[in-house]
Amino acid sequence: MDYTTLTVKKSSVTNEESLPLFSLYEALQELPDPRRAQGKRYELALVLCLLVLAKLVGQTSLCGATEWLRHRSTTLAQRFGLRHQRMPCQMTYCNVLAVIDAERLDAILSAFFLRWEAQSRCGEEPSRLLTPTGKVDHRHVAIDGKALRATSNEAHPVHQLSCYEVTTGRVLWHCNVQEKTQ
Repeated sequence: MDYTTLTVKKSSVTNEESLPLFSLYEALQELPDPRRAQGKRYELALVLCLLVLAKLVGQTSLCGATEWLRHRSTTLAQRFGLRHQRMPCQMTYCNVLAVIDAERLDAILSAFFLRWEAQSRCGEEPSRLLTPTGKVDHRHVAIDGKALRATSNEAHPVHQLSCYEVTTGRVLWHCNVQEKTQ
């Protein structure tokens, strides 16, 4: 199987077996687009894919991601098969992030990157949890809590409890709790 972050246009590939079976762009197309059709220039999957690419190269702010994408507009436009070389502006990213279903996006991205990680570690092995002796490995999970102090103007901060798989870093679940406990 070939897992890649960018799609390949079918017209540019002569052998069908060399097409990627699963790409980030295809995974993000599963997310419904809540925006109105009027004035929409960019597909939701494209906007989110561009943001993920910027995040993967280390951009930590929306402004930085927008600039990074603009500097690579020619290459990205070719890879995504866009008619124009302009990239979305910062407000487009901001508006998209404000209206999408964050939980569904989180599920889609975590499933994609979990498969990507499993593919890179195990190759063609049928199960990433099986050891060479055929026994199932136990997954190491960790539970951690954080106080998110700058999230609201209230006197008491929001406390968030998260459980994640240590090997892949995938968050299995997280929830807000009323107050910090031992």
